[in-house]
Amino acid sequence: MRKKEFIIVLILAVIFSSSWAKERESIPALSLGLDVPLGIFSAGTALTGLYFIKNTDIPKSLKDKSSLLPWDKPFAGVHSSTADVFSDILNGGSLIFPIAFAGVALQKDEMVAGEFWSVLAMYSEALALQSGLNLLTRSFQLWPRPYLYNSEKRKEAKGEAYGSFYSGHVSASFTSAVFSSYLFYKLFPNSSVKYWGSAVSFGVASAVAILRVAAGKHYPTDVVVGALMGSGISIGIIALHEKLNSRVSVAAGPSQVLVSFSF
Repeated sequence: MRKKEFIIVLILAVIFSSSWAKERESIPALSLGLDVPLGIFSAGTALTGLYFIKNTDIPKSLKDKSSLLPWDKPFAGVHSSTADVFSDILNGGSLIFPIAFAGVALQKDEMVAGEFWSVLAMYSEALALQSGLNLLTRSFQLWPRPYLYNSEKRKEAKGEAYGSFYSGHVSASFTSAVFSSYLFYKLFPNSSVKYWGSAVSFGVASAVAILRVAAGKHYPTDVVVGALMGSGISIGIIALHEKLNSRVSVAAGPSQVLVSFSF
């Protein structure tokens, strides 16, 4: 009986340990072959975009409202300083969250150091790339910000204000939302916290979008495209790292970390 009991206990232990080890997948490790060129490209895009947007001139005349898309025209002339301030605060807070959350997870041994640095690299690449593409697009000055159709506010405008398409704030906020959700799903795959965390993350990003329209900084089209760009770039960078993952899986427990390799 003792021998049979021992075998049963051993089998249960193996099953338990296997299921526990697979409780979450590891976050892809840094790769010099991927992250160095991608980091350089992202940073270069950001600097190029910044250069172009800083050197945009004020057009001689304001584009007529007829040049706006039909669903954007009602927002021409809208302006709210309060909404503008709150959108800046909310956006700034959302950008910090993924790194702050990853830092807390690292301190609580729910994430190993290599995973933290990988998240930091991926998130930085996504932020830089989405920022650069946004600034480059806005430098073409497809249409002016809504508040420029308010004659009083137009006096304060700089060249960059004449490029409203598309929203950089919203693009950045949705970049943060994607990475926040990614961390929730990676660290808590079997917990309902991943759903609540994702809902809050995208809820904050959506609030930023609404506030940017209310502030007169962007049209609905600008914020929708901004959301798609920020989300798409982030998903693409994460997917690229996941695809080139070194197949090292990590499972973190309260007092230990298990690492397994597959070949």
